Amino acid sequence: GIACEQGEFIVFCDADLEYDVNQILILFNHILQNNALVVYGSRFINYQPKKNFIHYLGNRFLTGLTNLFFGAKLTDMETAYKMFRAEIVKNLPLTARRFEIEPEITAKILKQGISIIETPISYDPRAKKDGKKIKYRDGLVALMVLIRERIKSKDKQGLIFL
Repeated sequence: GIACEQGEFIVFCDADLEYDVNQILILFNHILQNNALVVYGSRFINYQPKKNFIHYLGNRFLTGLTNLFFGAKLTDMETAYKMFRAEIVKNLPLTARRFEIEPEITAKILKQGISIIETPISYDPRAKKDGKKIKYRDGLVALMVLIRERIKSKDKQGLIFL
């Protein structure tokens, strides 16, 4: 889909009804108002987890590692609600085929020195019984992607790496 895109913006949004697609305008307004290249919708700026607490903790861990490895200050790296200026995403060598797109795209953007702006969004998480598909294995894959991208970083100076 990215290669075929012809507009000025690209939006990633899960179609599983956890995200309100009407909030795309929130991301769009933040891009325009801040002359930003990338805006993420954060589920955790104004949200306290009521369900899926293990997923919440996994996300906090992966987001913390992202911040540590790439010098960011994100609250929700794993959000599936992202907006980019098209040229940013089109120039990234992406290889992910599943949920690992979240850490891969985030790491590659941050390694280019591009700031990611976050804005709060609403979020209605699904439970496994409702069809939630992400599994613990996906968290391990995300961890490996973050480590791989950190190791591949050209400029390791000033960033902590274990």
